[in-house]
Amino acid sequence: MPKVLGTPEVRFNLQRKADIETTITIVFRYRYQGNPQVFKYSPGLKIRTKHWDFTNHVPLKKPINSTLRGKLNDVAKIVVSVYNEFEGNISTADFRNEMRYRWEGKPRPAGKEKRALTMIEFIDEHVKSRKEDRELSKGGWNVLNNWKGNFKAFCDYKKKEYDFEDITPEFKREFAAWAYDVKGLSINYLAKGLSVLRQFMSAAKVDGLHNNTYFDRKGGKGLSIKKVKTDVMALSHKELQLLFDIDLSSHQAGYSVARDRFLLGAYTGQRYQEYGRITKDHVVEGKTGKDIRIMAMKGKKYVRVPLHPNALAILQKHEFKIPKLSRQKLSDYIKEVAKMAGVNETRTTHTTKGGKVVEYSAHKYELIGSHTSRRTWATLALIDGMPRTMVRAVTGHSNDKQLDAYIDMGMYLSYAQLDQFRRRSTSNGPNLKVV
Repeated sequence: MPKVLGTPEVRFNLQRKADIETTITIVFRYRYQGNPQVFKYSPGLKIRTKHWDFTNHVPLKKPINSTLRGKLNDVAKIVVSVYNEFEGNISTADFRNEMRYRWEGKPRPAGKEKRALTMIEFIDEHVKSRKEDRELSKGGWNVLNNWKGNFKAFCDYKKKEYDFEDITPEFKREFAAWAYDVKGLSINYLAKGLSVLRQFMSAAKVDGLHNNTYFDRKGGKGLSIKKVKTDVMALSHKELQLLFDIDLSSHQAGYSVARDRFLLGAYTGQRYQEYGRITKDHVVEGKTGKDIRIMAMKGKKYVRVPLHPNALAILQKHEFKIPKLSRQKLSDYIKEVAKMAGVNETRTTHTTKGGKVVEYSAHKYELIGSHTSRRTWATLALIDGMPRTMVRAVTGHSNDKQLDAYIDMGMYLSYAQLDQFRRRSTSNGPNLKVV
């Protein structure tokens, strides 16, 4: 459940643990005028006791609890919002009244209404507040900030200041047309943008700023569109070795740095933020060789990966201080390096233009980017026989569906079919016949 920097934690308790089904109560401890306060409030939500996680004081992570977990997340956000808005200077009685207005929807007494923020004002404040949120990565905040800018640009283009109640099917059609025809955005990038706008709308609804329900309709009927499945590309062991072996001494330093950073990602499976901070302290002795043990900052969990000899050589080359390089520069340079190294297999792939899917052919060096490194590690790990659970432990994916989105299925399936053929050939021995 949400925990905001500098804000006390919102906790949940069961009212009667011995009952088969019981009411959930919020317990929020804070200080008011120098004195400790305990604000208890029932949001009117119940749960079967067997579905409760008594260690973490939340519903168990099961499909049956997904809706309830979402509602508790919403009510916790309101508690935090009230506390932050009043800067903690609020009595438990006034706190309870604010919950009645914001969560239960009861009308405020006459004369106590505040001027409501416009949608653009709210988005501005919301994005600023999330910058200090420890639960949100820098990259995640940049996404929010970028789409705040895109929404403002759309308002300027239409010469209209859209507000919460203006978010309708017509808005969605006009926003999509602007994204495709004016900005030249892809279908998937627009889908991401709409999901960010849904976040803004949801947070504003929690704050009691609107009652618009269109934005949250499911199945593409609300503020969402169906993503196009991306064509994942990975490199083979041979292609990684080509990158490792190429002499870049006659080129500017950026080429070598891009190659080395890319290979570290491909040999460790770590994110761009992680593999750039590997030090000697992250290298540990494993049962059959050296491993990398590092905390994945996104999931706040330690992962352990076998240290490939080429990765060790790269780390030693830089004395475990990998030079910095922007993600965009890495993507630009690695294309040139891959071309020089001979990573020139032709692939049929697709992109989206103007809201339509377009198929085209390209060399692998044209398609390679910073994201290819982690996808390469995951694909090769499966090809080499690593169990999916272990692969997910390294990549941080919570299920196979998420992992599959990272796998070059064409490469993986071709190797799997070859392996199956070899096993059949071995088992049949000399009796194998060509049909």
